[in-house]
Amino acid sequence: MPLITPFQDWRVRTKLIVVTLPFIALVTLVAAWALYARDTANLEEKLTQRAHSLSTQIMADRKYYTSVIIPRAIDLGGSVGEDYQHIPGRFPLPATFVREVSEITAVVGDGYTANLISPWPINKEKGAKDDFQKEAFVYLLENPAGIFHRTDRIAGMAVMRFITADRASVQSCADCHNAHPRSPKRDFKLNDVMGGLEIIIPIDHYVKERRQGLAMTLAWGGGIGLFITGIVLWGARQAILQPLARLTARLRQSLRAEEGPFYLAGPADSGNEMTRFERACLDMQALLVKQRQQLRLGMPPSEQRVVDHAVALLDAQDSLALTIDPGRHAVFYLDQTGVIRWVNRKAVDLTARLATELIGRSFLTVLSPESAGRAKARLAAVQRGEAVPPVVEFEVIQTAGGSKRIEATVASVGEDQKVIGRLLVARELSPHHS
Repeated sequence: MPLITPFQDWRVRTKLIVVTLPFIALVTLVAAWALYARDTANLEEKLTQRAHSLSTQIMADRKYYTSVIIPRAIDLGGSVGEDYQHIPGRFPLPATFVREVSEITAVVGDGYTANLISPWPINKEKGAKDDFQKEAFVYLLENPAGIFHRTDRIAGMAVMRFITADRASVQSCADCHNAHPRSPKRDFKLNDVMGGLEIIIPIDHYVKERRQGLAMTLAWGGGIGLFITGIVLWGARQAILQPLARLTARLRQSLRAEEGPFYLAGPADSGNEMTRFERACLDMQALLVKQRQQLRLGMPPSEQRVVDHAVALLDAQDSLALTIDPGRHAVFYLDQTGVIRWVNRKAVDLTARLATELIGRSFLTVLSPESAGRAKARLAAVQRGEAVPPVVEFEVIQTAGGSKRIEATVASVGEDQKVIGRLLVARELSPHHS
């Protein structure tokens, strides 16, 4: 037997599981991936909007500081410089103002850090250091109003990095940089890109939320998939498999009633439900074709085929002791209760009754009272498990009132190691037989 049964021979429920579960799993995975991608896109859009708002706010604060605070401080005799902490009356530079406010914000834990950087830094610590920053300035020099962003990892933490262009919003900014002795570039004009504002937003908790959402989606999808599979299997069982099994059983019953114990069905567990039903339908079709041909040709069923089949069902010892010639012997098949289920033509001739008058009646009804008593005693002995001789004599009462003496050989008919009936093979004894 092959280890792998062909798909067409699988049970219907197995086929449904094999077809349904992978489909549901695929749909679940696609849905989970789509939701994960949507959440990722939404998160990116949300963080981009937040970074843009922060950038706008920080630049507005710096512009206000540059255009309002610094001029007032200078008018009052103050000055600006990086070393403001050491010189009285000196105020921080706008870039220093932004950096230190960002540091305070980071300490407070607002969830982001901001930093001014430049390809032409006065403070060398504020130059473009990594590929992201370098690529960002290539982009911003072409798209000053844009925002360059990327997911990255800093110090083992997942972050989103954003850089927007830092332009010379007032001429004094350009002039200050152009005049500074450490400035690598001295030809800035109003609205030129002088650097960029980098905003870094940690996203570890967002990533965790997305993964939890993905796991939840997969769990729900798996649960719904199992529920749907259960509903499908239950519905298939109620609406298809049980009615199909009942119909198959009825077909088998009809076939067995037509051909008696000589109808050979396949093993009960061979094939799937559809295969068994198809086999029963084909058997019924073959029986109908055979009966139609017999009616058309005026031919009775092949008694030899039926008898050969019956012999194949006998116990080994009985089959060796039994010789059957349908042309010479009257053959009766009796169920366990002694009811006649099948007869051949010789049995019809011997009893002078039609087959329809014999089938379905107890065999005792065709015997004389004395023979019927012996038959009952023999049947009781068999049911008690006692040994009985295989050959017995009976007197058969014919329809017209006559009688005939017969010698009958009785053998057990078995199926699945169970006795399901008796095969009685009789021959007429001569009137002078004692």
